[in-house]
Amino acid sequence: MSPVTAWSLLVAAAALEGAWAVALKRAEGFGQPGWALLGYGLAALSLYFLTLALRVLPAGPAYAAWVGLGVVAVGLCGAVFLGEDWSLWRLACMAVIVVGVAGLHLTPSAVMHAGSSAGAAAQLDQAVEDRED
Repeated sequence: MSPVTAWSLLVAAAALEGAWAVALKRAEGFGQPGWALLGYGLAALSLYFLTLALRVLPAGPAYAAWVGLGVVAVGLCGAVFLGEDWSLWRLACMAVIVVGVAGLHLTPSAVMHAGSSAGAAAQLDQAVEDRED
């Protein structure tokens, strides 16, 4: 899987966070079991996409991006589908999260080499050698 595909799956997983949060809100506890089942299904799909993305992406930045974009997705879905209040301050905070996630995506270690921690260790060894030169 390419890094672009992995990041795309991660963004899709985060978007699903907003969808399942709305479904669980509409479930009213278990008063509306159809909404509850939909919410659980969407949450499982979100975790599945995250798991696929973690085959290529390092866990720390990927998890931080998933959570951060998930927060934005839940906020946007809450405003659009649940009529939750929005303010300029809230929008600014969401923008900071998006900028942080973009920064994680652009870091040199945003993709694991060789798909394993051994690849990451080799990358660290190479960085240490480069400094010594």
